[in-house]
Amino acid sequence: WAVIFARSFDGSQPNLRAQSLSPPPPNLKMPKAAIVGSGIVGRAWAVIFARGGYQVELYDIKKEAREAAVVQVTAMVDMLSKKGLLFGQDPGKVSSLVKPADSLTAAITGAVYLQECVPEILPLKTKVFAGLDKAVTESKNKDIILGSSSSNMAISLFAKDIQARGNCIVCHPVNPPFAIPIVEMIPAVFTRPEIIQKARKIMTEIGMSPALLNKEIDGFLVNRMQYALLAEAFRLVDDGVASPEDVDTAISQGLGLRWSFMGPFQTIDLNAPGGVIDYFERYGDAISRVIKPMDNTRPWSKETVTKIHQAMRKEVPVDRRGDRLEWRNERLLNLAVHKLSQGKWDSKSGAPAVASEPLKNSRRQVKSDGKRKAVIVGSGIVGRCWAAIFARGGVKVDLFDISKEAMEKAIDEIAKLINTMHQSGLLFGQDPKVVAARVQCAPSLENAVKGACYLQECVPESKLLKTRVFSAVDSAVSKAGNKDIILASSASNLASSQFTSELKMKGNCLVCHPVNPPFAI
Repeated sequence: WAVIFARSFDGSQPNLRAQSLSPPPPNLKMPKAAIVGSGIVGRAWAVIFARGGYQVELYDIKKEAREAAVVQVTAMVDMLSKKGLLFGQDPGKVSSLVKPADSLTAAITGAVYLQECVPEILPLKTKVFAGLDKAVTESKNKDIILGSSSSNMAISLFAKDIQARGNCIVCHPVNPPFAIPIVEMIPAVFTRPEIIQKARKIMTEIGMSPALLNKEIDGFLVNRMQYALLAEAFRLVDDGVASPEDVDTAISQGLGLRWSFMGPFQTIDLNAPGGVIDYFERYGDAISRVIKPMDNTRPWSKETVTKIHQAMRKEVPVDRRGDRLEWRNERLLNLAVHKLSQGKWDSKSGAPAVASEPLKNSRRQVKSDGKRKAVIVGSGIVGRCWAAIFARGGVKVDLFDISKEAMEKAIDEIAKLINTMHQSGLLFGQDPKVVAARVQCAPSLENAVKGACYLQECVPESKLLKTRVFSAVDSAVSKAGNKDIILASSASNLASSQFTSELKMKGNCLVCHPVNPPFAI
């Protein structure tokens, strides 16, 4: 916190992640923040405030602890400087803004904000806030904001009986806060509205991203969502559905890539042509079927779905969703390039692998012998993505759709997609024209499956439609005598057994479900 406040008031106009910090006029006094607790969270807050242009006084009941913390803050600031997270500021100047306080009253005197960072123990927090209340009275600092780093406990549990309770609010960071800007703000019913507004303004000014809860709730916002995902991850492993490794892969190589810059409502808003309302009309029943056996489920209320949809439309009007999709795909492509350039954890040696040069990994070694062939059935966006992926992998692709016009249009779109991948470095050094030339239209399904080793079905999520398509695929494969072909479906909710159980070739069928857009995830 200390670093963030220093960042905004040293006159250097740093380029912040929030782009909201600027130096004060020459006659403006540098504001002061107080930190109570010298553990890792307290030190991180000290760094954030100092980086944001605040003088910071750090208090701990143990003198040696607060003095040691100031030294550790300097090391943390130096680390951030090397990572570019001081945004061009002098680490020496930032570190110099953090000093130990001799008493709680001294720390509070003249401060506009205080952040409590003691362990998550109710009696301890109650005791600390009683001490803060006394110090506020002694310092006559009646307008100071009293923030708590509490990760689960509501402020009303330990501040309801103090005189300055109207100044109290939870401002919970996610560790490490100097790299992750989210701050959950949870006021109590007794928190004064002006305190909420001022606290949010300060959080924004020091480069953090506040998320305000309208009322107290156990677990707050981040942990409730995190716990829901963690609970289901445990159930999937406990029930033998997937291994822990594959559960982690689903997040680190799937949902997490989108979630690194988009929230859940922003995500689903782009996953149906008409936005949130269209998404729930298409997938609401299937989602309800999946989550019904889970804990804490409830029906999709029309009012809530509409409310979410309207929020998305306020953020992105209907006529700008195409632009938003392009923005999303560009971000995902850049993220994919970045991940490819980073070293992975080597589980055999138990140590980080040496980071490779950009794009120099196994995925770049593309060899095309001209013999391997894949079939894509369905020429929509998912089918086009799969065609581009197989072609990038050196595989000849036969694209089939019952509409010849749709197929021909898809070929042009695939060429554009491949060119976009090339511009982002995701063709791994290949010529985009050569890659695009590997994709062609198939005159019939039977012709397409001849000699193919793999087929990916990419038709809409309709059980009836998928049943009809796989019946036709079964007939075509039997006629072609291609008994070893893999028959995969892109189904996002339906199990393969729901539409392939009556096929002769059912033993060759499985679901291979991608996360959209699969060329980047």
